[in-house]
Parts: sequence; structure tokens; C-alpha cells
Amino acid sequence: MITRMKFRYPIIIILALAVTGCTTRLPQIYLLAPGSAPVKLKKTARTLYVDEFTVASEYARPQFVYRTSPYRVYFDSVRRWAVSPDDMIRELVHRRLTETNLFDRVTLERGIKAPDFTLRCHVVSLGEAVKQKVRSSELALYFELLDNEENVLWSATKVRTKVVDNEQFESVIAAISEGLDAIIDESADEIMNKIK
Repeated sequence: MITRMKFRYPIIIILALAVTGCTTRLPQIYLLAPGSAPVKLKKTARTLYVDEFTVASEYARPQFVYRTSPYRVYFDSVRRWAVSPDDMIRELVHRRLTETNLFDRVTLERGIKAPDFTLRCHVVSLGEAVKQKVRSSELALYFELLDNEENVLWSATKVRTKVVDNEQFESVIAAISEGLDAIIDESADEIMNKIK
């Protein structure tokens, strides 16, 4: 009987490890991506430096964030961003502003010569809201445009939310990407009117 008991415990432990190993889910990695080409704007012979972006502390992590109320936040253990949210959004803003042709040069590096303008951004929210079984994408960005003497010429908070009916999680990422495209295009148009 003692011999049987000796062999029973290792088998139970092996089975327990096998079961827990089977239930572990691999991380799913996501990136935002532009969904459309931006509208070409009237070109100016000016340069723009896109400064390092900042991000609200609850979103400064690789885990995807979702809320069920204004007071409760969750960090998804499976869904993650491929890169930090502030770097990802900064690169997409840079790329899209370059494609608008509004500026002679849009750069992520300061360089030797001071740029005509600097764009700063703070990521206020980035994720998903789930309220009474209704899923919505959430994106809010605060922008500031500064001249070469650090005077604020324009500032705005841009918010985009969209109800997502599809059960596939990629639809949330697509909705956030669409929201980002719309925010950048709207901001570029407002910036163009400020720097005429």
C-alpha cells in the first residue's frame, strides 16, 4: 500500500501541471494601423518636430486596458501592445502628418537647426469600455503646437469612441485605428489654419 501511495502523488502532480499548462493562453500582440490615406493639405515651407509623447500612467504598460466604469480598470493578461502606446501613437502621428504634405519636413529628431514648430501629445486614454455588454473603443489625445520660442499656438483634446458590435477583438483595434486617423486629420486641418 505504501508503494502505491508513493507512485500516486507524482502522477497527481504531473496531471495537475498538465492541466494548468493546457489552460495557459499565449499572449496576443496588437498594433494600431492606419486605415485610409490622409487628405493632402496646402504645403508650407515649415518644419515640424514631433516630440516624445507622454501617456496616462494606467495606459503606460504593454497590457491592453479596458474599463467597466469610470472607477474600475482592468489589465488584460492575454492581449498586449507590440510596442509602448506612446511610441506607437507618436510614430503613427509622424507618418500621417508627413503624408498630409502640410510641412516641408516632419521629424522625430531635433537636429542641428531648430524646427519651426514642435508638436507635443499626451495619451489620455487608449482601450476599450464595456458597459452593460456594449463594447466601445476609446481614444483621447491632448495636443499642443509650439513655435520655436516655446509659445503654445494651438492646443486641443481630441476624443474618439466607437461602439463595436463584432465579437472579434481585432474590431476594437480597427476602431481605435480609425479614431486615430480621424483625430490626426482633424488636428492637421486646425494646425494648418493656425500657421497660415
